[in-house]
Amino acid sequence: MPSGMEHESLDVGLHANPQSLKQALKEAIERSADTVDRIILGYGLCSRALEGLRSGSSTLIAPRVDDCIGILLGSREAHRAEILREPGTYYLTQGWIDSGKHLFVEYEYMRARFGPQRAEKLMNAMLRHYTRLAFVKTGSEEDLDRYLEYCDGVAHRFGLRLEEIRGSIALVKKMIVGPWDEDFVVALPGQEIPYEEWLRDPQPEVTSHASADLKQAG
Repeated sequence: MPSGMEHESLDVGLHANPQSLKQALKEAIERSADTVDRIILGYGLCSRALEGLRSGSSTLIAPRVDDCIGILLGSREAHRAEILREPGTYYLTQGWIDSGKHLFVEYEYMRARFGPQRAEKLMNAMLRHYTRLAFVKTGSEEDLDRYLEYCDGVAHRFGLRLEEIRGSIALVKKMIVGPWDEDFVVALPGQEIPYEEWLRDPQPEVTSHASADLKQAG
């Protein structure tokens, strides 16, 4: 992080409930708004969790991607290309595996709660449209072989084809230091983040540059 830039990390499990994620982001914005000029939200639209968020005194900045996968792949275009190439894809990264909050960990909870037979039926139902397990490599992984071994075991267990995809941290860097151009949604103080910003094709906008009075919630 740049010198003087604060950051706050929210529970990755909030993604399971967009309304809970929206509320957590709203509270994070309120905690920061009186002390910073700009707040960077390290999220995509994420099931419309960002829709309607506002700050009375700070500018809100968010990457113009549909969800966090687009951030890790480096752009909305890269994510949409993967969707067109193979829509039935479940994505994992080092961070998601380490968090212990993803579908394949949930399976173990279902086994303990419902028994192996019912858990198997539930898992098959949830995965019925998936054909590929993609591990996104950003180049910042430690002990990469261990994560690939984990993914290989999961893919084999649930009949998915494992593929390694090269991701990018370019959008993450740009999110932190700018410029906040057509790759971002920017809501000025008092403005709500509109859902329509994710529906239109991005056009060039006035760019901005990071300063020391930023805070990232992600």
